[in-house]
Amino acid sequence: MSVRIVPSPKCTTDPKPTLSKLEKTSISMRTVDKIIHLISWVANVPTTQILPSTDIKLDLNVDSIDFMLFIVKMEKLFNINLPNEDVDNIETVKDATDFVERQLLVVSV
Repeated sequence: MSVRIVPSPKCTTDPKPTLSKLEKTSISMRTVDKIIHLISWVANVPTTQILPSTDIKLDLNVDSIDFMLFIVKMEKLFNINLPNEDVDNIETVKDATDFVERQLLVVSV
């Protein structure tokens, strides 16, 4: 009898998903879900702990450097440019989602 050792699904060599993996997610994935996955990556917090009402800086302890990383990755992921005035007003996941969707509407018009 041989024993086969199978790694646990939680065991991974890549603790954080890379942006390229995030970019390859389903096209049908909603904007809010993509933003939640991105914040999860930046804050190193499970997606199950992030809601649209989650305050990115306060609830997830995201500092200013990580917040700017989130903004840059979000701009790259959605191929948009968020003006500084808009960035200053992003507090929650819903705020980020609203700004991204507004930018996507402007780009598509």
